[in-house]
Amino acid sequence: MKIAIHNSFAEKPCAETELSRRISIAANNLGWESIETSSPQEIQSFNPDFVLVMHFNTPKLYGLPTYGCMWNPPVFFDLYESLLKEMQSYSREKKDIVKYANIFTYDGYLSSSHIVDNWLHDKLDNTTKKFWIAPFFTSTNQTNYTPPNIQDPHLVYIGTNWDGARFKELFKQLDKQDFMEVYGLASKWRYLKKSYKMSLPFDGISVLNTLRNAGVGLCLHKPEHCDAETPSMRIFEIIASGAIAICGEHKFIRTVFGNNVLYVDTNASVTEQVKQISDHISWIKNNQEIALQMSKKAHDIFLEKYTLEKLLLEIIPYHKSLIADKGFIQHSNHQITTNKKLDLILIICEDNLNKIRRCLDSIVSQTYSNIRIILVKSREITGLSELLKQYIDIVDIKIVNSKYTGFSITQIKDVLNNTNSDYFTILNENDVIHPNHLYLLVSLLEKHQFAGVSYSGSIVNLESSDIFVPASKNLACFEDFNINKITQFQNFVSPNSFVARSSLALDVDIEELKLPFASFFYLILCLSQKSIFIFSYEVTCEFDYQNKSKDVSSFDRSILTYGNLATITNKDVDQFNKTLSDMFMGKYFVCITDKSQNIYKSQDIQTEYVEFSKLRNIKMNNSLEQKIEFSSFSLYAILRAIYLRLSNNGNFNKKPNSFNKFLIYIKTLIGY
Repeated sequence: MKIAIHNSFAEKPCAETELSRRISIAANNLGWESIETSSPQEIQSFNPDFVLVMHFNTPKLYGLPTYGCMWNPPVFFDLYESLLKEMQSYSREKKDIVKYANIFTYDGYLSSSHIVDNWLHDKLDNTTKKFWIAPFFTSTNQTNYTPPNIQDPHLVYIGTNWDGARFKELFKQLDKQDFMEVYGLASKWRYLKKSYKMSLPFDGISVLNTLRNAGVGLCLHKPEHCDAETPSMRIFEIIASGAIAICGEHKFIRTVFGNNVLYVDTNASVTEQVKQISDHISWIKNNQEIALQMSKKAHDIFLEKYTLEKLLLEIIPYHKSLIADKGFIQHSNHQITTNKKLDLILIICEDNLNKIRRCLDSIVSQTYSNIRIILVKSREITGLSELLKQYIDIVDIKIVNSKYTGFSITQIKDVLNNTNSDYFTILNENDVIHPNHLYLLVSLLEKHQFAGVSYSGSIVNLESSDIFVPASKNLACFEDFNINKITQFQNFVSPNSFVARSSLALDVDIEELKLPFASFFYLILCLSQKSIFIFSYEVTCEFDYQNKSKDVSSFDRSILTYGNLATITNKDVDQFNKTLSDMFMGKYFVCITDKSQNIYKSQDIQTEYVEFSKLRNIKMNNSLEQKIEFSSFSLYAILRAIYLRLSNNGNFNKKPNSFNKFLIYIKTLIGY
């Protein structure tokens, strides 16, 4: 078994880095191969059986089974989304942010709490998404029990305090106690006068050794973690080390470890909490035999149920079921047969044989195998015939020569005239589809006969104009269908992301669009006139896009409407908007009659036709989007606005200059 651990904070001094190291150690203990990285490209090259995503700030970015580690309280998901919205208002890059999109891209979920489970079910049960939820915790790798040193017990607390000082008043008073030892980043503990010791290596070992040598560990949770019943790393690492745990009240800890740990009433005054902790230290020193029995029993519970090795092994049955259900592998129990023919239309725009080969490789890797490739070219491409010879024994290939007119709509028309299968999809050489892409989309159309088009989310590979700058991968779009956005020319269906019934190609009136761009969005508009679209709630395709600048960190989603922004002007965009508005004025689009109806769960879907201008003028409903509101006159709001605007949303070079350092100082003041 091979696993990849996608840690967006890799090499940074934070909890995810330490936890990633422990998961890797546990995987190696099982005889598995593992990789820890922040690079999607490294993960793709490693080709693991599955990927664990450590934090919900990272979406699925590869064609591999991907499981999101859901050990944060759900309220943090909302806070993150609100912060994104606020940061977006200061960004030069204008794009829609779909709420919880990163989380929704995962294939399965590793959850630390039934409250997180309920949140996921509430958000996803009424969608098309297939998913599972398995228990997983911020635990540690298996350890042998070693009695802790409690001859002269010291109390260890370890904290990176990424979100600012936690329990500051408590630690200021504990700082006066001789038994107290605090570890973490020095910059986060400057207010301590004598108890701060050092920052420990993030190596999966040093924390456990430090706890064992001190004898006692302190475990505290923020109110959000208590309310969500999500345990932190602290409780597991203390018990795995063999140390005795002193904990704030937490339902998970009380339920699992019972009286084998000591408790502090965190609702009491700070002075009372310090007294309770001091009394516990004295009790441990005076009752060493009983204290060691407690730590041994707690360790036995950890070994029985909560080692990372055990938790990783418990993923495997879920994983095996998922790769069959979601079509990652061909399986006899697939819900659909492959007797329906699918024409995959491959339009060659550039003579880049490497990209053509990559696209063809992704096509022949599909688990839905009843495919015919219709390859459309408008000129001779050197080496293409030789390349195609490598595939003709694997897949049926038909070549269509299309006259080059300068308008790409011509090729689309030629393609649709050659489609006589049950389904069709369109790609070009810049596209890649994941192995289960066609299987999932055809499955949706087979299950939901009322729909004519199914589509997935997509990933963009952002390429720089500088060949020495590596490409980056971002989530391009992941959004349920909204006909109002489409008629307002805000596209979210990438050209390579959909499968349509071929009967629609015969019924769609493709007029001659006298513009050399935006042809694919024009096709989406035409299909929207005739059919309901259905979203897979999966991300199963990718496309390349080269930014005009060297920047590969931002993506302007308007390219999904207009195409390559480097080749068009604002005047072109205005002309496009006017041309299409004139074309569709007075025409009708198919819509769901009852907007409150869940089309994914209903059998009887009522539709109606609504005129273009009415749809285009309906104001978008943003009532579900939350915003962080601050007084426009508050110092906090002013500093935050300065910081976000001048720092490019908080992005700095690894070696900040003096001005950046000033912004970092502002960042510290506002606790960002």
